[in-house]
Amino acid sequence: VDLGDVLVGDSAAHSLQLKNSSLLGVKYEVELTASCIGTKCFRSSNLSGQPPFTSVPSQGFIEANKTQSVSISFSPDHQSLFYEATAIISINSQVVRTLELRGRGWCNNVFLEVQGGGESRPRTESMEASSFPDADRVVELTLMHHSAPGEEGRSAAQQIRIGCIKSTTVKKNVCEFVFDGFPVNSIQSKCFIIDPIKSSVEGGSFKTVSVSFHPPKGGGVQSLQAKTNVCLCPCLESKITLLSLHLDNF
Repeated sequence: VDLGDVLVGDSAAHSLQLKNSSLLGVKYEVELTASCIGTKCFRSSNLSGQPPFTSVPSQGFIEANKTQSVSISFSPDHQSLFYEATAIISINSQVVRTLELRGRGWCNNVFLEVQGGGESRPRTESMEASSFPDADRVVELTLMHHSAPGEEGRSAAQQIRIGCIKSTTVKKNVCEFVFDGFPVNSIQSKCFIIDPIKSSVEGGSFKTVSVSFHPPKGGGVQSLQAKTNVCLCPCLESKITLLSLHLDNF
């Protein structure tokens, strides 16, 4: 269950419906624990010491042929992309279902992240220093292109997601972004294309920006680097480094 992108100090909720279709009443419990893969566990915490994920009511009794609603809330108190937990649902002390919970906390209602693995980030716990994304950070985007012997180089593309969080704590629930262009007639301006270069994003949604590399005809370019800035309104700026990487005989 992905509780999405939430502004620090705000919260999001997801409703679980527990249905008892038997002829007898049952006891239920929803326990939130660390998220684990194999022997490695990831325990997300808030700086305040309060858990970022909560379930209400976490336990109780469900009458025969009745349904109980349980609200899972996500309330981050610092910026991190790695909030995680596991919800263990038990009926009469027997585990019947587990759910992986995830969420991302942001200090600003506008954010940028790379999709599809173009920006390498290890999975970390939300309290570790490496899990705090810089507000004005440098993003490195690698576009891998290849060609067979005698072929023209093929194009490569990557996507950036720019989101705008809808919140009652901010007045403006519309965000805007604009990328700086490349120098006119430079090889960077001919090979790298950013689309759209500027736009607006409604609160509670995101916009996908395509960044593509097109090798010049005739070859001669094995790799190329370009740099641009993107202004995220309100009040953020990120520096984007674009690197085309050629793979021979891929």
